[in-house]
Amino acid sequence: MPSWIVCGSLATVAVVLFYILVYNYYGSKWDHWVTRQRIKPNNVRAQQFQALESRRQGSMIDMGTIFVPTAFALLGVSVQPNFVSLRIPFAGAGLGLYIIWLFTTQLPTRLMNDVDIDMRIRAEGPQGATSLQRRLYGRGHGTSVIVVVRRNHWLIYAALLIYASFYIVLTA
Repeated sequence: MPSWIVCGSLATVAVVLFYILVYNYYGSKWDHWVTRQRIKPNNVRAQQFQALESRRQGSMIDMGTIFVPTAFALLGVSVQPNFVSLRIPFAGAGLGLYIIWLFTTQLPTRLMNDVDIDMRIRAEGPQGATSLQRRLYGRGHGTSVIVVVRRNHWLIYAALLIYASFYIVLTA
């Protein structure tokens, strides 16, 4: 088996496991914090939580539209024939840029949105729309395959970048 496949597999497993471990650690820690808060049902407060979540999600998407294509573009530039001497730095930069974005923007946004959803559920009460959505979609990674893929699709892009980077670096 080619070394880029072995290295890519090991790196992908490491990144995915680290992402899931960090998500589960902070998710359970913050979930415990939310359950200790004394939030009484209040629609105005629920709308404030929803506005915070929407703003944060929009910011994450805006940053993602910059960082994700740039990471793939750096990877694409690294295989151009006139950049042979820069092949390894460009491949590493593309992968590094994406991993930095994944752990400094996407993961914290996801964790903070989970907290906001929990706070909204408490603010709306157990019969609110957010509680219904939570029962339908599930907590954390989700309850159905499509929800799990939707909530973790950034890890699929990470795997693509990892394998491609290791291919470029180890076959250069």
